[in-house]
Amino acid sequence: MHLGDSRVLGRRNLARTFATLALLLSSVASLTFGASTVRAVAPLDFAGAAVTPADVATFVAIPLDPSDAQVAQAQVLLSRITGADLTEMTDDASLQSMLPEELGDLPGLENGQAAVVAQRLDLQALMAGSGVGPGTIEDALEGSQPVDAFEVAESISPDDLQAFAVVNTADNIDAVGEQFLAELNEEAAVYGDPVTTSETTGGSIVTSLEISDPRQADEPGFRAVAQVDGAVILGFSEESVMPFVTTAEGETPSLADDPGYQAAMAALPADVLFGGYTPGMTADQIAELQSLMDSSGLPVSLELMIDVTGPTGFAVVAANEGFRIESATITTGSSASASGGTLDLAGHVQADTMIFATGFDLGASQFMRTAEQLILLVLQGVEGDPDAPMTAFTEATIAQQYAGLEMLLGFNPQTDLIQQLTGQYGLAVSSIDLMDPAGFGVLFVSDVTDPAAVEASLRQLALLSGVIGDDVPPVVSVTIGDAQLSQMEFDVDGMQLPLQFGVVDGQMLIGVGAALSNFILGGSQSLADNPVYSEAMGYLPDPQSGAYFINVPEIVDLAMLGAALFAIDVQSSSGSFLDDDGGMIDASDRCADYASQEEAQAAYDDDPIANFDLDFDFDGEACDDYFDIGLWDDDSDDAGTSDDLFGDLTMGFEVNIGGLAMVTYDDGDIHRMSGILVVPGGE
Repeated sequence: MHLGDSRVLGRRNLARTFATLALLLSSVASLTFGASTVRAVAPLDFAGAAVTPADVATFVAIPLDPSDAQVAQAQVLLSRITGADLTEMTDDASLQSMLPEELGDLPGLENGQAAVVAQRLDLQALMAGSGVGPGTIEDALEGSQPVDAFEVAESISPDDLQAFAVVNTADNIDAVGEQFLAELNEEAAVYGDPVTTSETTGGSIVTSLEISDPRQADEPGFRAVAQVDGAVILGFSEESVMPFVTTAEGETPSLADDPGYQAAMAALPADVLFGGYTPGMTADQIAELQSLMDSSGLPVSLELMIDVTGPTGFAVVAANEGFRIESATITTGSSASASGGTLDLAGHVQADTMIFATGFDLGASQFMRTAEQLILLVLQGVEGDPDAPMTAFTEATIAQQYAGLEMLLGFNPQTDLIQQLTGQYGLAVSSIDLMDPAGFGVLFVSDVTDPAAVEASLRQLALLSGVIGDDVPPVVSVTIGDAQLSQMEFDVDGMQLPLQFGVVDGQMLIGVGAALSNFILGGSQSLADNPVYSEAMGYLPDPQSGAYFINVPEIVDLAMLGAALFAIDVQSSSGSFLDDDGGMIDASDRCADYASQEEAQAAYDDDPIANFDLDFDFDGEACDDYFDIGLWDDDSDDAGTSDDLFGDLTMGFEVNIGGLAMVTYDDGDIHRMSGILVVPGGE
């Protein structure tokens, strides 16, 4: 057999191993939306959990019932997003042709489900196999012995990573199992290796294939099929499917019977498009990870960086208003969320904010506790004695080292800055107008406990910046409204971009571009008035501990604009988009939508982002070459068209999608996250 053939087969096996999507598509091929029986699958009823071990790391299940109302609603949403009526695509032959050739013969799961399961890795064995031993990371940080990430990855045995499995359940599970066995036997025939079939004492059948050719043994792909009562399990090896076999036969506890799983999944909506579960982090697991860090020479304290968390269930629901995202975590005392009042920053940031996040007590968060250690870790690696062991991090040693930095910096970064960030905080990134980049801004704001201490620390940072190097711009004082702030101005591709910072009315403010000015001076409208934001948040409960928002239409527009500009750049580099004067030809095909240059100009001035392609030469004048008849057109039929030069270079792709928003809140002993990706057009 040729090597190329084996690589194709390996790629095919990878696709089969993660056949959840393929099984979903093949089941969609048999959808009948007029079915009289509409079924609903509750997360607590995921059939695959009954044969999944209770100690897995992650469990994700997808109901694949052809009459499932969630599958039908998801198609309605996708139809609204794309503009194509996917609900009418009921032709089995046409949909089957969409599947990869090697997956086209897989039968759909009748009244079935597919679950992808990640089992727990043996971290000790994984680290030992990778060659990351005592002192390895310490040496890398000090620069005496760098770690080659590729060498580490190559040294990990595939056996160490065989921790994934796909669990399939269905009314026609016997036919599904037979097809997977046929695929496995086909692969065995190609490699020339026999399959091994065994029957357990409980009556389960396990069929596996071990590749003898060392060149192909590491090729990804499922190598084992286990047939148990009511389910077929696919795995990388016989070892990866046996835990499911023993669970199905009642020898080990199942996930379905686990109290944490039951509590978390019962807290989710009753009917979901797909859902999953993770058991969270226990104190014992954190301790195991800590021992690995200790053996590697990395002196971090994970108990200060990672909270003990309870079991978590999560789900995606197809609703009329869009795709809803829900999660429920059974909280412990240490994992309860912080809440300190009303989250009202959305009423104070720019209306065109594209990315927004807000919450409480950033200085006490796990993120900042991690940042504290990373700062010290870098300083130890750069400035420390290469022959001395790195100081192990504890709460006391971290505080001691930051106190030592105070002698050098003139302030304590931990107590005078990080731990001062109490109360509400927020991050806002404004929309990027490529036609007017000076309006772009990034804002960070946080309430502080001691404004005087924070202001003194920021002033000291400003002084220290002057001795870092000649490339660092000087710090000057600026006045915005009644506020006195510090400013550093950076040159970015010929444009002056200011960085401003200071303490105003008990809040630490850091801004890039125009963000800080807009925040202090305010405006007639804020993000709370943005219809994309208000619609998305209107579908969600009131946030208690956090709120997050992404203006997806803005992101899509920017991505499409970037793609179009890249295409223009590629074409213009060959001279095909240049006019008689050597400049960019400004003549989009869309100019034909307007009767005159004045009409095109009015449309462009009204929304330069959506109509960027009316001004290809970026001179502010829309379609100037298009309406300048005779300069470049080589057609005699309709002067002013750009078909010869631009062909089909148009946007040509639109999506109907709204904002993505999430909020976090507590519901008794359950910490919840509710989110939505809005799909406009629902009734």
